[in-house]
Amino acid sequence: MLADKDFEADAAVTLYAADGAVDYASEAGDRIGGRGNSTWKLPKKPFNLKLGQKAGLLGMGDAKKWSLLANAYDETNLRNKLVLDFAREIAPYRGFSPECAFVDLYVNGGYQGLYLLCMSTKDVTKLFLDTKSEDAYEIELTMSVKVEEDAETIPLAPGMAAEAKHPSPLSRSQREQLEDIVDGVQRLARSGEDETGDVRIDTESWARKLLVEVVFENYDAPNASQFFWGSLSGRTVYAGPCWDYDLSMGLYYVHWSTPRAIMAFKDWNLGQDISWYHGLWEKPEIRQRAVALYRDDVRNRLTDLLDQRIPAEADAIADAAALDAARWPGLYATHESFRAAVADMTAFMRDRMVFLDALWLDEAAFVQVTMKLPNTRMLHLYTPAGEPCPDLPLPCDVSLPGEGMEDARVWLNAATDEPFDPATPVTEDLVLYAVLPAAEETPEP
Repeated sequence: MLADKDFEADAAVTLYAADGAVDYASEAGDRIGGRGNSTWKLPKKPFNLKLGQKAGLLGMGDAKKWSLLANAYDETNLRNKLVLDFAREIAPYRGFSPECAFVDLYVNGGYQGLYLLCMSTKDVTKLFLDTKSEDAYEIELTMSVKVEEDAETIPLAPGMAAEAKHPSPLSRSQREQLEDIVDGVQRLARSGEDETGDVRIDTESWARKLLVEVVFENYDAPNASQFFWGSLSGRTVYAGPCWDYDLSMGLYYVHWSTPRAIMAFKDWNLGQDISWYHGLWEKPEIRQRAVALYRDDVRNRLTDLLDQRIPAEADAIADAAALDAARWPGLYATHESFRAAVADMTAFMRDRMVFLDALWLDEAAFVQVTMKLPNTRMLHLYTPAGEPCPDLPLPCDVSLPGEGMEDARVWLNAATDEPFDPATPVTEDLVLYAVLPAAEETPEP
């Protein structure tokens, strides 16, 4: 099973509560198999658990399909649970965020590590979507490379696709209707219009969903694990459910993070957003509602998260995290201890809240620094007007492995095509770009 994500095996499952009582025991039909994309390539594997009958595990809602998330990128193991729990508290509808709980996983008597047991997105969808209706739909926006070969997809910008999760398979009529809805949101996201007659965007769910992505600075938000649903005939588009936050709160694949960034991946060569995230976040109605939610509710919840919940959750899993680290030594370990990793994550979010307060509540003067990379990704960060940008990364720090940017150290000013000195005070919005080292003909500043 560990060699093939698509392989499934019969499983006899026993789930024990913290007090040792049996919470669940298999009767018949339970199966386990692999899951994930980049996470499946890691030594510590994530799994899908399919029960023969619905069951409410550890006091959570009844479901047949459950995910065992390995959280292998996250040294704290906390990010997915913290964000999913947070999102469930501000949910605009039932099922906006799946329930989840930490478990120690043993397979065939062998300890596999600390995992997060989650209701799968397939079953959480049934809480808000009539999956027996031919008029209901759900799609996932994701990178094309993550889509299975037999999946039904609607191509978006290069490298992105909308995968039909329901209904599946699509009839010709359903596909045409879904293509029209996707095209309508595409045009809205890429235009200066505040609304379009083609589709109806549910402002409340979009504002809350995008607020979760922005507040927790989810690296994957623009290009993976983004779910949307609604009515084909009504042409409505709701945002959610929430999913996939292991690369949030200052944790990226790349060796750079700053609390003063807004993730916005955009295909700048073709002038197109590669997802709906950036374009819809810029719509005044959605953004203003999100900022109001932050001011009136989310900010207080964020303070409670930092002061109370993170310490409590860290205490609850500290022993399990130590066992997990012993089982998987060195796996994405960049801190001297579990506690140090938690402290670093917490400090990042405190700085993040200071930045968001200044940007949204105090309306302080910030300028936007845009970084364009040869792989066509675009990132934004903000710096106080009139000051140098202290957290401007090197191009190599925001490039992914294998892109040939390991030695790239120079940003070029798009207005002059001259090397940019990071010590320069920034007084207005600035666009920088990087080129592959082989193409660099200008010296380092």
